[in-house]
Amino acid sequence: MLIDKGKGMWVDDPDGNTFLDFTSGIAVCNTGHCHPEVVEAAKDQLDRLIHTCGADFYHAPMIEVAEELAAIAPGKSKKRIFLGNSGAEAVEAGFKLARWHSGLQNALAFSGAFHGRTMGALTLTASKAVQKRKFVTNRHTKKHNKKIRDLMLRKCFENGLLLLSGGDSTIRFCPPLITTSEQIEVGLEIFSDVLKTVAG
Repeated sequence: MLIDKGKGMWVDDPDGNTFLDFTSGIAVCNTGHCHPEVVEAAKDQLDRLIHTCGADFYHAPMIEVAEELAAIAPGKSKKRIFLGNSGAEAVEAGFKLARWHSGLQNALAFSGAFHGRTMGALTLTASKAVQKRKFVTNRHTKKHNKKIRDLMLRKCFENGLLLLSGGDSTIRFCPPLITTSEQIEVGLEIFSDVLKTVAG
């Protein structure tokens, strides 16, 4: 799908079709698409400074967000804040720190866990999805049926609901935090109707 624009929970394609977005840009747009406060803050920052490496220089927004995070972090010990670009970068940092602190080289990871696509994070990844909904061909062998999952995603799309796949059998629900209960009901109703149609 080619997305042309978005506002809140909704995205439009270039042909003017509108979709209820339950993907949140893979959980990046938690305030919805083009939230006015986020847009204003981004524009203000672009007028002031586009980029500086936090390892070399500091600037006020980095300090402010670090102080806010330290203030709400649990525990009474002193806090150190690491700002990264992605979850995978956070996993990489945690992996390195754990090895440095413990002096050990090996790590344990949960089967079915997703940690990222960078080299270190990938070595800990045992699945492509965190939130799972398995569709199986045989309930006894638990063999996945990717065709059913893909058909459900297509049918949801045709009915105006955007969802993402993950792994061989997963459908991911990741609506923004601004989602209203009415929008959740609409999305779940579309999904439920599609599930009934596909499952019989």
